[in-house]
Amino acid sequence: MDVSGLLGILAGFLLGEGSRLIRAHCSRKKAVKAIMDELSLNMRMLPQRMDVLRQMKEWMQEKKILPGTGVLFSSKAYGEVFSQAFPRLKAVERDNLHVIYSYLSNTNEFMFAFEENVKRDLKEWPGEEEVWRVYSQWINEFMESLEKATELTKGLQEGKPTDVFTNGFKEMKAD
Repeated sequence: MDVSGLLGILAGFLLGEGSRLIRAHCSRKKAVKAIMDELSLNMRMLPQRMDVLRQMKEWMQEKKILPGTGVLFSSKAYGEVFSQAFPRLKAVERDNLHVIYSYLSNTNEFMFAFEENVKRDLKEWPGEEEVWRVYSQWINEFMESLEKATELTKGLQEGKPTDVFTNGFKEMKAD
């Protein structure tokens, strides 16, 4: 094989590999955009979900149960393209996304099952007042977590993510 043949093989390899790298870069960039767009959507929904949590707590003060069902926070992009976005994100950004989506997911689960869980616990727990107190505290903690998710999201969107594990980050309390 002569030099021109080797150069042809090398050029073909470089073109193929170069186009693969460009496609991967574009795919990662689109994945990050999809996640950030989804976060923006969730942040637009957040005031409504916070209002429902406040109403749930108010109803509880009157020993009534307001179901927390409604439109759930979205996690489709995060679930489907995070692995593609992963190499393009800094560790602190990945940490922020993990915490934000954990908070949103936990809030979805709590609110969706709220009515059923309160009714069950009112039957099973020894003291009715304790049930109302505990659920009221949990609502406070979910509201705090959504405020923290808002703060973390704003930081991500502004290119100033928070180091969630060393900058005084407050985890939700378990009761």
